[in-house]
Amino acid sequence: MSKDLDLQKYKSSNSDDVIKIFKFSILGTCKKDYDEKQINAWLSGIERNSWNDTFLAHYSVLAYCDDEAVGFGDITKDGHINLLYVLPEFQHRGIASMICDKLEKQAKYKITVEASITAKGFFS
Repeated sequence: MSKDLDLQKYKSSNSDDVIKIFKFSILGTCKKDYDEKQINAWLSGIERNSWNDTFLAHYSVLAYCDDEAVGFGDITKDGHINLLYVLPEFQHRGIASMICDKLEKQAKYKITVEASITAKGFFS
């Protein structure tokens, strides 16, 4: 992994980066655990303004590696990890763990998560 990894709080100007990471992660990582119908359902649920509102309402961070957005995650005020995604080519480098550590520091309650089949191993 590059030595230049930076975690930044989400801003509205990051919405394109978040959507790109989500799409590439679903297409590149989740396809081994889900069929085409489920993948298409996930991808059809992206609505920029709604996602932006959600990320602004939650504590949300993006991971940047050499100025490229490579991962993101968010946690609700009641401690639920809502989304956590890392670009496939940057997975297994500790980025998701760094994002989770940052999110967990914001939690005032017990942390909960509903993980996909693909992410269960990570959250275990």
